[in-house]
Amino acid sequence: MNDARSIALRHSRLGETALHPKIADARLAALHLRLAASMFTGIGDVIGHARTVPHLARALTLNGHAAEALSELAAIEQAVHDYGSVGYLADLCTALAVDELKASTPGWPHRERATQAGVRKEAVRLKEKNAQHRP
Repeated sequence: MNDARSIALRHSRLGETALHPKIADARLAALHLRLAASMFTGIGDVIGHARTVPHLARALTLNGHAAEALSELAAIEQAVHDYGSVGYLADLCTALAVDELKASTPGWPHRERATQAGVRKEAVRLKEKNAQHRP
């Protein structure tokens, strides 16, 4: 295994681990995940980068940087599409949106059904978009 890729994978895993509820250190997670994403980009590992970004987006959201998180996700949409998994991106966007709403919306349980419907609609839109591009 390439040393740079191995190190990037380790940073990615450290970042994912820092997001675990028992650790819940979103700042540490973002630090490791940014480094991993940068390293994957540096060695041209598009898929490694695309797999790291959703975790980075979650860490950014937890740190109060939801706009940056959504920007990061949007930047990998083409790579994920090319890999053949826009449905995966739709699922990640759904999870991110729900996490963001839980963190920032008072009274979340009372609005859950309405919000979930809107999030599901966006996930369906992304999945339909993927279906249009398949041979």
